[in-house]
Amino acid sequence: MLVSALSGEGIDRLLAEIEARLAVSRVTLDLLLDPADGAGVSWLHRNTEVMAKALRDDGRLAVTVRVDPANAERVRAKFAAAVSH
Repeated sequence: MLVSALSGEGIDRLLAEIEARLAVSRVTLDLLLDPADGAGVSWLHRNTEVMAKALRDDGRLAVTVRVDPANAERVRAKFAAAVSH
């Protein structure tokens, strides 16, 4: 990918390509958490890539995370009741 050091032209394409390549080798999980579970949210930030967080109308915290396949089962086990299907 070509990127201009002077104008920055091409940086958007470069970032999109990096994102696409990361996504191929990662597992994306959607979780529904109790918003009071600060320790759980903190754990997710330390051990996964938190892609999005939103408080739902039902009061649950929807969190989308991306994690390498080797650690995906660890996340699923820790948040078994929270994994959205």
